Amino acid sequence: MEGDAPRNHDNADRKSTPVQDPSQEPAQNKQDQHDGDAHEEIDHDMARTDFGEDSASSTVGYKGVMSGGVGAEGKDGGKHQKMVITISALPTKKKPSIFVTSLLVYCSHFLTAWGDRMWTFAVGIFMVHITPDSLQLTAIYGLTMGTTVLLGGAIIGDWVDNSTRLRAAQLTIVLQNVLIILCAAVIYCFLMFKEELLDIGEWTRYVAYGLIILLASAANLATIANTIAVEKDWIVEICERDEEKLATMTATMRAIDLSTQILAPIVTGQVMEWSVENGAIFLSSWNAVSCIVEYFLLFKVYSTVPALMKRKDFRRPARAWQFFCFFFKSTSAFIPCSQSNGIIETNLDETSPLVSEGTGPRDGSHRKRKTCSESCRLLSGFTIIFEGWKTFASYKVWLTGLALAFLYMTVLGFDNITVGYAKIQGLSESMVGVCMGAAGLLGIFGSFMYPVVRRCVGLPRTGMIALTLQSAFLALCVVSVWLPGSPFDLENPDPPEKNCTNLTLIVPLDNGSQPLPIYQLTTPILTNFTCPETETSIISVSFLMTGIVLSRFGLWMADLAITQMFMETVVENERGVVNGVQNSLNQLMDMIKFGVVVALPLAPQFGLLIILSIGFVYSGWVLYAVFLCRVPRDLFSRGRQKKEYEVLVE
Repeated sequence: MEGDAPRNHDNADRKSTPVQDPSQEPAQNKQDQHDGDAHEEIDHDMARTDFGEDSASSTVGYKGVMSGGVGAEGKDGGKHQKMVITISALPTKKKPSIFVTSLLVYCSHFLTAWGDRMWTFAVGIFMVHITPDSLQLTAIYGLTMGTTVLLGGAIIGDWVDNSTRLRAAQLTIVLQNVLIILCAAVIYCFLMFKEELLDIGEWTRYVAYGLIILLASAANLATIANTIAVEKDWIVEICERDEEKLATMTATMRAIDLSTQILAPIVTGQVMEWSVENGAIFLSSWNAVSCIVEYFLLFKVYSTVPALMKRKDFRRPARAWQFFCFFFKSTSAFIPCSQSNGIIETNLDETSPLVSEGTGPRDGSHRKRKTCSESCRLLSGFTIIFEGWKTFASYKVWLTGLALAFLYMTVLGFDNITVGYAKIQGLSESMVGVCMGAAGLLGIFGSFMYPVVRRCVGLPRTGMIALTLQSAFLALCVVSVWLPGSPFDLENPDPPEKNCTNLTLIVPLDNGSQPLPIYQLTTPILTNFTCPETETSIISVSFLMTGIVLSRFGLWMADLAITQMFMETVVENERGVVNGVQNSLNQLMDMIKFGVVVALPLAPQFGLLIILSIGFVYSGWVLYAVFLCRVPRDLFSRGRQKKEYEVLVE
């Protein structure tokens, strides 16, 4: 009988030879001789899905597919069948082209990046129009944004890790756009009906301020969560963990980011020049339409990539929760913890079920819930933060993440601080615009060159080369401190009061995870007094701008290299928390930088800020060099990944 073939495979082969098509016998012999190579031919995701632990149920669907007398329906020989079934026997569905999938990803990323850049540019203008005589709202907004990212990075990353891929991506897209729409609606209503609202009472002003800050901060966290879910997790699975595909896709997405960073403020500025209120309506309409399109594109990508539909491994290594259980037992704030086959299971709250990955009892006896007090919930959040940082530091690439964060402690970027300083030194608006455009183009060029350089010298050395180029070009900025035209003077930083004006700059906050932090935080910065009748040489500021522009090439290459290192080394169920901690670390350095700028706000002190910035950039270079000396040679090799890939298929 056909169903008995798996139990006596050799006899079935001999008996079926006279009735088999002769053209198939060589193919079968070749398969028997090279059954070890079958893993390389079978699609990874299909192999994991169709030849899983439940081999009996997975082989039923192949009845009658194979030709000849070798059965494919047996229920007790699934493992042996897996070694002899050829590719032609699998009822595979034609996979979509990687080009089509990539195009869908790029379209979705463009819409997301464009909306983020428009909102980042517009929110600073909204703040000025809401409180034209004070920077208090702007300062509170920036401080709230920085604090929420610093404290919430690990928590939202942990949530992404413990959510299904489609749910995490689509929910964050919806939340991000809906919150921005609501925030823009509050801004529009306050600007349009300000007098009527204030007639009701002064308290309406503070209610509006609170709603704006709360909604904007929540939207920022949703944006970060979406970035972690899609750019740090989906992309790895879409590229099938292939290093070359991963480098190309991340570089293209970064080029899209830089392009929107240049173009989106231009479009938004034209709309808001017409009317600030109409600008709020435009942003709300854009996000409403964009939300629908992005939602559809993400679902389309999800449905065409089998690796994304594969169930995530929600298991946490036991080391990541030992402190968790010990802490709550010692404080009597009990959260039920159980252990099954070495996997510690934890119920973080009374509504979320435990995820069991062991083979223990499934009768629900170990899933009993106990009411958790509010203090317990609060402490669990702090525990997640603690364990998130601990998990981050457990990876060999953590030094590269610290090096990337050090790049956030710099004033050498095209933000409002640097632009204002350039204006004080005599550069025109058009020249500053040309410099910003050139920096953007060099960044895009560096993004496209990254896959080429990585292919030639490897991933770790690419990061080293990129940081070296950035550090070398930024040396021009240090030289500019002592060139003619530099106002650097620590002995007498106070300028004369005659015919001088006070310049106040507002730095807009970006919600992304880009490695140039200086344009990412909304904070009032007092720079200096400038005397209009005093002519200064532009030699110093020209060297400064040249160094900043040229350094963008190496900066974006370094960012891409470090990002890909985390993508390749961080395990699937910890990508969210690790990248969340990286965002928090970046924000911490960002806030330290702004504290230094507030402490040294005068133009004669700007040279000291340049020197401090260079010191942090060079420290990042040293940290990366230490990592490069310690990293195992095969950590990022194709051979290691291919071997793991084959073991996974088995």
